[in-house]
This record gives sequence, C-alpha cells and structure tokens, in this order.
Amino acid sequence: MDTKIACALVGLAGGLLLFGEMKAVASIDIAVSRLGLNSGGAGDDFAYYGTFGGVRAFSMASTACNVGTQTAQWIDGASGNQRVIAQNMYRLLNGRFEQIGQSWLKHSFCAVSEFTCGGCSPTDCNTLGIGCADTYWATLNDGASGGPKSQINPAGQGSGGTHVHPYSAPSGPTAIRGRLQIHDTDINAGGQNFAEVQYVTHDEGLNQRNNNASWREVNLSLFSISGVGAGQASVHDQEAAIYAWQANDRDVVILPFSDAGGRSRFHLGYLVTDNGDGTWHYEYALHNMNSDRGAMSFSVPIPACVTVTNMDFHDVDYHSGEPYDLTDWGVMIGGGAVMWATQTEGVNTNALRWATLYNFRFDADQPPTTGNITIGHFKEVPPLPDFMTVAAQVPLGPVVPCPEDLNGDGAINVLDVVQLLLCWTDQPSPCDTPCDINQDLFINVLDLVALLLEFGNACP
Repeated sequence: MDTKIACALVGLAGGLLLFGEMKAVASIDIAVSRLGLNSGGAGDDFAYYGTFGGVRAFSMASTACNVGTQTAQWIDGASGNQRVIAQNMYRLLNGRFEQIGQSWLKHSFCAVSEFTCGGCSPTDCNTLGIGCADTYWATLNDGASGGPKSQINPAGQGSGGTHVHPYSAPSGPTAIRGRLQIHDTDINAGGQNFAEVQYVTHDEGLNQRNNNASWREVNLSLFSISGVGAGQASVHDQEAAIYAWQANDRDVVILPFSDAGGRSRFHLGYLVTDNGDGTWHYEYALHNMNSDRGAMSFSVPIPACVTVTNMDFHDVDYHSGEPYDLTDWGVMIGGGAVMWATQTEGVNTNALRWATLYNFRFDADQPPTTGNITIGHFKEVPPLPDFMTVAAQVPLGPVVPCPEDLNGDGAINVLDVVQLLLCWTDQPSPCDTPCDINQDLFINVLDLVALLLEFGNACP
C-alpha cells in the first residue's frame, strides 16, 4: 500500500495531465484515463510473466478517473462494491478485427486521489473524489490474484453491487493463470494490436457505464508489450477498442446500440469489400460491452438467390477455471438467413458475454444493401424482447431493372400482358423472377396490377 501511495505522489508532482475533453455529468462517472502508463504518465507500464503450453501471460497498468460530479465509492472488500478491472487484447489483420486475449479481473482497493486527470478534490481512501485519479500499475493489475468474469453482473447496482464476495481464485499453471492470456500463434500472426482496459462499477448510473473502457495501440511480442506512441496522447479514452478498427480503416462502420430493454451497450462493426471476382466479403464484429443478458445467435438475412460461401466464426478463449464452454458457434443457412448460434445448452454455454467480441464472416455473390441483422439474447428477461435488430449492410438479392417488361423488348405493352397470362399457372421458384413481378412467389392478379400500372412506359 505504501508503494501505491508513493506512486500517487509522483503523479501529483508531475502536475495536471488532462486527457481529452472531460465531459462533466450530474453523477458518478468512471473513465479509464491512462492505459499501460506509469503513474507519471510518460513511460510504459506492461508486465510479462511467462508461458505455458503455447500461451503467454501479461498485464497492463490502468488509471481510473472520476469525470462525474459526485464522489465515487472505492470500498475495499465490501461485497459487490469493489470496482473490477478487465484487460483485453485485440488484433487487426487482413481487414479482420478480432479479440485474442482476456484476463481475470483485478478487484480495486484504496483510491489515492491522484492529480493526473483534472482538478482533483481529494477524499479518503474509500472514495474517489471529483476529478481525481487512481492508478493500478501493471503488476498490481495481475489477474493471478483476481476474480472471474462469470461472477460479475456488469449491470448490477446499489446494495449487493455487481458481484458477491468471496470470489473464486484462478486455477491452472502458475505462470499464466488468471492473467491476460494470448496464444503464441496469435502473437506470431502479426498485424496491429490494441490493448483495452474496462472498469465495472456498482454506483454509476447505467447510462454512465458506456465510457468505462479505453484503448491504445501496442506492439505485442512473445515477451513484451509496449506502446505505439508515447504517453497519454496514445490513449483513446472513453472509447471501446472496437473503434480501433474504424480508426485504421475509414470504410468500417461501428454502430453502438442498446440491448433489449435499453440497459446496456453493444457495438456492431462491419466491413464489406469487393473481392473482384463477382463476390463480396462480409465481415462483422459484435462486441458486448456490459450486457448481462449477452447474446447467443447472430442472423444475417440472405435472399434465396444469393450464394454464400466461406462462412467462419471467431471467439476468444476463457481460461483459468471460468466455467464457460469453449465450443464454437455453429452456422446454418435456411429460412432466408445465415445464422450462427451457440451449440450447447445451459448456463455455461459459450454465449457472447460482457467485455468480449465475436466475429462472423462469409462471402456472397451479391453486393450489399441495407437490411436488419437479428441478434438473440442469451438470458431471457420477461417481458423484454429476446431479440435485438440492427440495420447494417447485408447481401442484396438479384435486381431486375424493369420487372414489368416480361419479354425484354424495352417497352411495357400488350405483349407483356400476353406473356404474363401464358405463365399464369406457373409456380415460380425463389430464383425465378420472370412473371413474378412483385417477387412474392405467386403469379396472380397482383402481378397483373403491377404491370398495368406501368403499361405504356418505356424501360431503360
């Protein structure tokens, strides 16, 4: 504890180090002001612990700042009232943004009122004053002494908070258990890497919890992590790491949205690229920031005439005794959609839980249009809906520029009426657009009405 307070004094001596534009709100509001930086804010602070079975273990320093207008609790050992700190690692490679590591959770203690994120109003050890900061250096953020994500409800509030004490201890090989674990294969794959820290609190309002994560680009090797860019300017404060994808590719779209009931935050990122061979690649990343309801299915609408290939899924491993199943989501095509879903049942199935990001991707032989992606919640909370929908880019079905010109002579006339009557009793297939003008899989009076409304017009 003495060392922690000494580091706080170093931060105070360093003067005021403002990060971004602090947004004052009429409540408690905890943001990550520094990531992988020492108490002075100028030097890197990441730790490497060792390896076992092709897995490496790391941790990173973090600083929390109370950017709100009320004093926050920072109670040591109280059931459900401690802050918990999650550490994550991501990779951007070949247009794909994936999570490649996660840690167990550091449980906070004793806020020391650092003057490194604004005009601090110091308080005692059990609270964090307005404008004050509190740092956990990398070795203090060691997940080996932390608790599991599975015992945390990121939407917990008030009495009982977000979790219950005592929390479980991690298991597994001493060198890596509980820590930020990353596979050697993911490190050796290359690309760009991004570190993220997220805090979970119990006394913030739910609408103040969507800025509790920050990210920073880093150099990741088998034996170390270091910052890309020095100091506070390299930290993207109050922003989840999925935004690093967009920051490095302006064609990427990131959509924040609420879970059903509006209590918690998800992000959907997507990128559609032309493969140059008559197909398009559809890349989606779904991030659950702080929803306890989670997600268990991801469905993209696919018109019947669209051919889908190269379907794939990516997730991040739980470890160190977390009870969750690691089975990949299965994928199927049918009912006008391509859908991924968890393959096991029960409370410990591999749902998309808080502070994790899963990927869904495929190629299709049609270009994009706007459609609704459907995401199924893992936890049912009656009477709230079990599904969320998000408008995004999805494959477009075959387009007929002038469907009323049935004989293709460039004009809509009596010859088209005759052609329609000749196929009046036909049963169209989903890929059979002639005669089925309105594409409802029936040839009937509705098609005749559609034709007559355009009768006499020329087709482009």
